[in-house]
Amino acid sequence: MSRLKPKHPHHHPPAASAAAATPVALNPVAEPIFETKPISKKSVLFVCIGNSCRSQMAEGFARHYGSDVIDPASAGLSPISLIAPLTQKVMKDRGIDLSSHYPKGIADAPGHPWDLIVNMSGTPFPSTALGAVQTWNVKDPYTLSESVFAEVANDIERRVQDLIISLRRT
Repeated sequence: MSRLKPKHPHHHPPAASAAAATPVALNPVAEPIFETKPISKKSVLFVCIGNSCRSQMAEGFARHYGSDVIDPASAGLSPISLIAPLTQKVMKDRGIDLSSHYPKGIADAPGHPWDLIVNMSGTPFPSTALGAVQTWNVKDPYTLSESVFAEVANDIERRVQDLIISLRRT
């Protein structure tokens, strides 16, 4: 094994490698050459029936993958008293902790007015002053097996990732 020799402080690399080298800022406090457009977060409400399964999963995935572009919330048309244990489990298996989440109705969901409402309830949701509505046809796993919950989580994860990609492009 050969050891690298320290470079002489006045050593200049050949022109070919200098062109490939990363430029070094001479003034470390100088402003960047390229301006980046700030990304504004979109307020998105994910809605299902009980705010126990699908909308909680969607909110969790949105926070996990898209916190730079989405300010997510979730709600149910008729919220139940707790998040389904299998919702918690399949999300925890993906590294997403929903233990601080709780079911809530639309009136209690933060972020109003929303830029987008994603309706997974299976019930028609009219466009209102609450925000633009997008409908996702996602199976309701409530009372079904863990494998169905995992299948639904995979579907919602893909849809949320697609939404995030589209928001990052705008």
